[in-house]
Amino acid sequence: NNQLSLLLGEVKFYTSFKTATKKILDGLTKAVSSNYFNKNVIALINEKGNFDSIPKEFTDIIEKWESDPDINLYSEIIQKGIKLHYPMLILYDATELNFDDVIRKSVNIINSQFAKRTIDIEMDIELFFILIPVNSAKIIKEGVIECISKNELLE
Repeated sequence: NNQLSLLLGEVKFYTSFKTATKKILDGLTKAVSSNYFNKNVIALINEKGNFDSIPKEFTDIIEKWESDPDINLYSEIIQKGIKLHYPMLILYDATELNFDDVIRKSVNIINSQFAKRTIDIEMDIELFFILIPVNSAKIIKEGVIECISKNELLE
């Protein structure tokens, strides 16, 4: 469809999948709150010169914010009908089962933990989990942090 979407998300590295899922779900209400959302959109606006193109709906919001920084960007996004896609990439330790079993078990954990929660949000949002079971999430996280600190590519 032609609906404009905004993509914000997060990455978690954990030894325990249950802990990672709990942390993400605990933080989800904050991540999609008006204040937190406004901060993230302002960060995107501040980087607008680094984008090849910006859709008209979002350009209108940027111009409105530049003339009145007190506007509620969250409300503006809702009024424009912009959908939030929120991917959650989770790298976690999983060495005891084969890949299919690990993913099946992980999806069951998400379903059981998510079913217990309610999120009060006005925005049209689509959540999705990207699950990557690995031998050592800690080693991968340390490598990523080292590459970021050196401004290098991960090998």
